[in-house]
Amino acid sequence: MPQTDWLWTTSQRRALIALVGVLGVVIAVQTFSRPVAVGDLSAASTQPASDQLSDRIDPNSASEAEISTIPQIGPSRAKAIVAYREGFVAQHPGELAFRSAGDLTHIKGIGTATMEKMRPYLRFGEEEK
Repeated sequence: MPQTDWLWTTSQRRALIALVGVLGVVIAVQTFSRPVAVGDLSAASTQPASDQLSDRIDPNSASEAEISTIPQIGPSRAKAIVAYREGFVAQHPGELAFRSAGDLTHIKGIGTATMEKMRPYLRFGEEEK
Protein backbone atom coordinates (compact mmCIF):
# COMPACT_ATOMS: atom_id res chain seq x y z
CA MET A 1 0.00 0.00 0.00
CA PRO A 2 1.51 3.32 -1.09
CA GLN A 3 2.06 5.84 1.60
CA THR A 4 0.33 9.19 1.10
CA ASP A 5 1.08 12.04 3.38
CA TRP A 6 -1.93 14.29 3.27
CA LEU A 7 -1.68 17.72 4.75
CA TRP A 8 -5.28 17.56 5.81
CA THR A 9 -7.18 14.86 7.53
CA THR A 10 -10.38 13.47 6.03
CA SER A 11 -12.56 15.47 8.42
CA GLN A 12 -10.63 18.65 7.66
CA ARG A 13 -11.07 18.12 3.90
CA ARG A 14 -14.80 17.55 4.39
CA ALA A 15 -15.07 20.74 6.47
CA LEU A 16 -13.16 22.69 3.78
CA ILE A 17 -15.42 21.35 1.01
CA ALA A 18 -18.50 22.24 3.07
CA LEU A 19 -17.12 25.75 3.72
CA VAL A 20 -16.40 26.34 0.00
CA GLY A 21 -19.88 25.06 -0.85
CA VAL A 22 -21.56 27.38 1.65
CA LEU A 23 -19.50 30.31 0.33
CA GLY A 24 -20.58 29.47 -3.22
CA VAL A 25 -24.23 29.41 -2.19
CA VAL A 26 -23.92 32.76 -0.37
CA ILE A 27 -22.27 34.39 -3.40
CA ALA A 28 -24.91 32.97 -5.75
CA VAL A 29 -27.74 34.22 -3.53
CA GLN A 30 -26.16 37.69 -3.28
CA THR A 31 -25.66 37.87 -7.05
CA PHE A 32 -29.14 36.77 -8.05
CA SER A 33 -31.09 38.51 -5.31
CA ARG A 34 -29.87 41.98 -6.36
CA PRO A 35 -29.50 42.00 -10.13
CA VAL A 36 -28.17 45.15 -11.70
CA ALA A 37 -30.15 46.40 -14.67
CA VAL A 38 -27.97 47.82 -17.40
CA GLY A 39 -29.69 49.71 -20.19
CA ASP A 40 -29.01 49.23 -23.86
CA LEU A 41 -25.66 50.97 -24.17
CA SER A 42 -25.53 50.67 -27.93
CA ALA A 43 -28.65 52.78 -28.35
CA ALA A 44 -27.39 55.42 -25.93
CA SER A 45 -24.03 55.76 -27.63
CA THR A 46 -25.48 56.14 -31.13
CA GLN A 47 -27.83 59.01 -30.30
CA PRO A 48 -26.04 62.35 -30.38
CA ALA A 49 -26.42 64.69 -27.47
CA SER A 50 -28.04 67.17 -29.84
CA ASP A 51 -31.24 65.14 -29.65
CA GLN A 52 -31.53 66.41 -26.10
CA LEU A 53 -31.09 70.06 -27.10
CA SER A 54 -34.10 72.26 -27.57
CA ASP A 55 -32.25 74.49 -30.03
CA ARG A 56 -29.29 74.08 -32.31
CA ILE A 57 -27.07 77.03 -33.12
CA ASP A 58 -26.80 78.56 -36.58
CA PRO A 59 -23.23 79.83 -36.96
CA ASN A 60 -24.49 82.19 -39.71
CA SER A 61 -26.48 84.29 -37.24
CA ALA A 62 -25.38 83.35 -33.71
CA SER A 63 -23.45 85.70 -31.46
CA GLU A 64 -19.98 84.95 -30.13
CA ALA A 65 -21.51 84.09 -26.75
CA GLU A 66 -23.94 81.61 -28.30
CA ILE A 67 -21.26 79.99 -30.45
CA SER A 68 -18.90 79.64 -27.50
CA THR A 69 -21.44 77.37 -25.76
CA ILE A 70 -20.86 74.65 -28.37
CA PRO A 71 -18.56 71.88 -27.10
CA GLN A 72 -15.02 72.20 -28.48
CA ILE A 73 -15.51 75.95 -29.03
CA GLY A 74 -14.26 78.56 -26.64
CA PRO A 75 -14.40 82.34 -26.78
CA SER A 76 -11.40 82.68 -29.13
CA ARG A 77 -12.76 80.20 -31.69
CA ALA A 78 -16.21 81.76 -31.44
CA LYS A 79 -14.62 85.14 -32.16
CA ALA A 80 -12.77 83.63 -35.16
CA ILE A 81 -16.03 82.13 -36.49
CA VAL A 82 -17.83 85.47 -36.27
CA ALA A 83 -14.88 87.32 -37.85
CA TYR A 84 -14.74 84.80 -40.73
CA ARG A 85 -18.51 85.05 -41.19
CA GLU A 86 -18.44 88.86 -41.31
CA GLY A 87 -15.54 88.86 -43.78
CA PHE A 88 -17.24 86.27 -46.00
CA VAL A 89 -20.55 88.13 -46.04
CA ALA A 90 -18.75 91.40 -46.87
CA GLN A 91 -17.12 89.73 -49.89
CA HIS A 92 -20.17 87.66 -50.90
CA PRO A 93 -23.32 89.67 -50.11
CA GLY A 94 -26.46 87.61 -49.79
CA GLU A 95 -24.60 84.30 -49.36
CA LEU A 96 -24.27 82.21 -46.23
CA ALA A 97 -20.76 81.81 -44.87
CA PHE A 98 -21.57 78.35 -43.53
CA ARG A 99 -23.83 76.07 -45.55
CA SER A 100 -22.67 72.90 -43.76
CA ALA A 101 -20.51 71.87 -40.82
CA GLY A 102 -17.65 71.22 -43.24
CA ASP A 103 -17.44 74.93 -43.98
CA LEU A 104 -16.28 75.50 -40.40
CA THR A 105 -12.97 73.83 -41.23
CA HIS A 106 -11.99 77.13 -42.92
CA ILE A 107 -11.56 78.52 -39.41
CA LYS A 108 -8.07 78.20 -37.94
CA GLY A 109 -8.10 75.62 -35.14
CA ILE A 110 -11.15 73.74 -36.41
CA GLY A 111 -10.21 70.52 -38.12
CA THR A 112 -12.29 67.60 -39.25
CA ALA A 113 -12.37 65.95 -35.81
CA THR A 114 -13.47 69.14 -34.04
CA MET A 115 -16.04 69.83 -36.74
CA GLU A 116 -17.53 66.34 -36.32
CA LYS A 117 -17.86 66.88 -32.56
CA MET A 118 -19.61 70.21 -33.18
CA ARG A 119 -21.95 68.95 -35.92
CA PRO A 120 -24.77 67.70 -33.62
CA TYR A 121 -25.10 71.15 -32.06
CA LEU A 122 -25.38 73.08 -35.32
CA ARG A 123 -28.02 73.98 -37.86
CA PHE A 124 -27.55 75.93 -41.07
CA GLY A 125 -29.68 78.50 -42.82
CA GLU A 126 -33.38 77.78 -42.75
CA GLU A 127 -33.10 74.14 -41.50
CA GLU A 128 -35.74 72.92 -39.10
CA LYS A 129 -34.68 73.07 -35.48
